[in-house]
Amino acid sequence: MNKNLLSTILSLMILSLSFAQLPFNEDFATGIPASWQNIDNTSNGGGTWEWINDSGDQFAVFNSDGFGDDGIPENADLITPAIDCSSASFVAVSFLSSFRQYQSSVGTASISTDGGSTWTAFYTVNTSIGVIVLEDITAAAAGKADVRFKFNFVGNWDYFWIIDDFSVYTPSSKDFSCYDISTGLYNDIADSPISIAGSLENLGSETITSFDINYSIDGGAPVTAPITGVSIGFGDSYNFTHTTGFSPSSSGDYEITVFASNLNGGADGNTSNDEFSKSITVFDVAVQRVPLFEIFTASTCPPCKPGNENFHSIVDAKPDHEFADVKYQEFGPGTGDPYCTDETQNRYGHFYPGALNGGYSIPAMWTNGNGWQGNANSFSPSIYADALAKPSFTFLHATYEVDVATQEVTVYVEGLPVLDYPAATYRLQVAIIENETTQNVKSNGETEFLEVAKKMLPSDVGTAVASLSNLTPFTLSISHTFQGNFRLPANGQAASRTNHATEHSVEEFSDLRVIVWIEELASQEVLQAFNAVNPLDTDGDGTPDEVEAYSGTSPSDANDFPDLDNDGFSDWKEVTDGTNPLSGSVGVKELEFEMAVVVSPVPASEVLNVAFTLANKEDVNLTIVSVDGKVITTKTISNLENVNTTFDVSSMVNGVYFLQIETENRLTSKKFMVNHN
Repeated sequence: MNKNLLSTILSLMILSLSFAQLPFNEDFATGIPASWQNIDNTSNGGGTWEWINDSGDQFAVFNSDGFGDDGIPENADLITPAIDCSSASFVAVSFLSSFRQYQSSVGTASISTDGGSTWTAFYTVNTSIGVIVLEDITAAAAGKADVRFKFNFVGNWDYFWIIDDFSVYTPSSKDFSCYDISTGLYNDIADSPISIAGSLENLGSETITSFDINYSIDGGAPVTAPITGVSIGFGDSYNFTHTTGFSPSSSGDYEITVFASNLNGGADGNTSNDEFSKSITVFDVAVQRVPLFEIFTASTCPPCKPGNENFHSIVDAKPDHEFADVKYQEFGPGTGDPYCTDETQNRYGHFYPGALNGGYSIPAMWTNGNGWQGNANSFSPSIYADALAKPSFTFLHATYEVDVATQEVTVYVEGLPVLDYPAATYRLQVAIIENETTQNVKSNGETEFLEVAKKMLPSDVGTAVASLSNLTPFTLSISHTFQGNFRLPANGQAASRTNHATEHSVEEFSDLRVIVWIEELASQEVLQAFNAVNPLDTDGDGTPDEVEAYSGTSPSDANDFPDLDNDGFSDWKEVTDGTNPLSGSVGVKELEFEMAVVVSPVPASEVLNVAFTLANKEDVNLTIVSVDGKVITTKTISNLENVNTTFDVSSMVNGVYFLQIETENRLTSKKFMVNHN
């Protein structure tokens, strides 16, 4: 598998020895210095370390992937010049390490104090991980005049090891840095006080036994709590949860800043790295998310077959409307998938810029844009659940029609934010996908391919949305006519790809459908997604039949439609009209609970089945009420967590009813329909 790391590989330089004093720093801004040794230990062309300048980011790398499948084992050293630590009583080393594993490569960092005659390893890596390595090397290096470091890579057509920001130094005695705030990005105001938690690292030589942890909101007065009875040595991390949570007065965006102070009763000797800040959103209303799963695959990629199978083993049991997914067929390995297009390659480049210059590493998938990213073989039910649980703040609806005779697909999209999003670059994406293809079979054993991207409208760059403002609708009407006749490209290389101006690669136009999503360009976050539906609305209630079918309401009854806030107006129509389907008063907890209550069948004729799960065992009062408020029947269930019960509705007249569910802390209702016809 060709897995090019970066677009440009620059010439390497042969290195020589020199001496240096503390602190010793190397950021590889202009190349690998001539004072560093760069050695190929194989003596048969196994390769050496190289310098990369990737769009202003410079580093040293052993690019095993770049040497290709040449059958030559690789074993290469990158060695620093001698560093004089003779006057230091405490010595630390730090560097950025980014290692990506493919088969069996190993990276080892070692230290020598005898001119390189003997080496002692202090860091070894053989799995894909990016970290800042920080080590106390006082025992080995303090008082020594000739200290050297070696980075050794051993592999054979693997991926790479990147080294950057190398430093050997004596730290301040007191230096405590906050490097993470783990409080969630989105927080329901109903969950106040919001827990403020995060992580600190001791970068000083002195072991910390006590300190104060502080946080401020939007630059306000710090909230301080003392922490004692700890022992945090150099390079050790400490996870904290502040004893006083944050209780916001209203929904909105807030900036949290965390820092430590009063270290062992004294001041921090390096204040430049004390603080860490994070912006969070506090909300009182949220929209059920439709997570988007984007998968990059190819019929020439052996691991893509089990990756796709793993993905579908998880999602195929889910309701079709609950999630959206799309497969982008790619241009490699080998000659690539025949259904690769310029747009599918560009979409891969959106996440993995190296793809724009021929690099790839598939199978790969991204959830909700900037959520979980990894190999499709590693996708799991918990990753699915996390993607689904993330709140959204935008309603997104879409309809589509396919004219098989003219090969035209028309799409209409409408969205409605329920809060003011910050100024950013937002774009609306529309993808036409074919549910199943079979003619792009190649070498990986797959014989059918699902949810294959055929065209993005108007292209992979989408349509700009100037701003996302609370209860300000945005719409898009767009169409695409597939030109000419079907042609199966020979492969996924540029010269063979489908030319949308004159031809197409659609196997069956009746098997096309559309998904839409809105995203923020810089962060790559997908704010919301939706599986477009047929616009047919038999009862004229403003809600497409397809939506009513999966929402549990009747497509043939104009008085029965999805209505989250029970205000008598169709959710779909409220989005169209720019009014809030949640009325600004339905909390997300109530909304999530209502959506989790399952009533069946729809419509009910003889028996209504009711099922839902509570967080804890509770007494529950269930009441069926008619649309005019008349109580039809009631039932009390005692001390249950999993509720599964039935109502006899055989004597109830046809019409719309509400099932009211009352617990100690909640009152909500679920609409259902009775029809004996």
